[in-house]
Amino acid sequence: MTVYTKVVLVAGLCGAFAVGGVLAATSVGAATSLSDAASLSQNNTFTGVVNQFPSIKIGSQGVGGVTFFNGTIINVTTDEGGLENPVTFGDDVRIDGRIMRGPWYNEQPVWVADDMQVDGTIQQGRLDDGVMKAAVTSDNAGTITQSVDNTADQSLGMTVGHSAAGIYTVAFESDVSDRYIQISPRGSSTAPTAASGVVSSDGKTVTVYIADVIGGALVNQAFTLTVF
Repeated sequence: MTVYTKVVLVAGLCGAFAVGGVLAATSVGAATSLSDAASLSQNNTFTGVVNQFPSIKIGSQGVGGVTFFNGTIINVTTDEGGLENPVTFGDDVRIDGRIMRGPWYNEQPVWVADDMQVDGTIQQGRLDDGVMKAAVTSDNAGTITQSVDNTADQSLGMTVGHSAAGIYTVAFESDVSDRYIQISPRGSSTAPTAASGVVSSDGKTVTVYIADVIGGALVNQAFTLTVF
């Protein structure tokens, strides 16, 4: 009788280790291994993973699949110096939602720790300080040669007029009186120029004055006006 009891205990422990060494699952009929999970139709909730798999394939060509991560994905490995290794994506990444750091609208910036190249347009809200909202470049006759409107929430469409020597008017569709405005004349080392601007009372027009630095007289000069 004693020998029989030992055999039963050993067999029971071996069975428990065999299940615990792969995957432990809850619910009746749930999978106890990855191969079982692939063959079962119901959802499986695993309580823990003991084994580490060098690779795992989810979905197939033309079928795909959806993987739910209701939490955080991290890399717990370190390099030879003990620094944490980042999570690495070895292919192009498509994001169908927003990219953010922390909870929604917490004003914590996303940190890009490398150079960035964008094959498209970058737009910001008009109330974000420190980033360009619009820019217009005019030649000395008041003709726009280049312009960009970089706001997503409000159009700043611009036009340029030339009323007299060295005097230009840049008109906006929206009020820019609460923005920082920079005017850069296109003078040269032999004919340096300086520029100043006055914003109208309604905030929609900037009068630009360009003068010869040496003589002080107003002169026609190409310039760039930037709104921040």
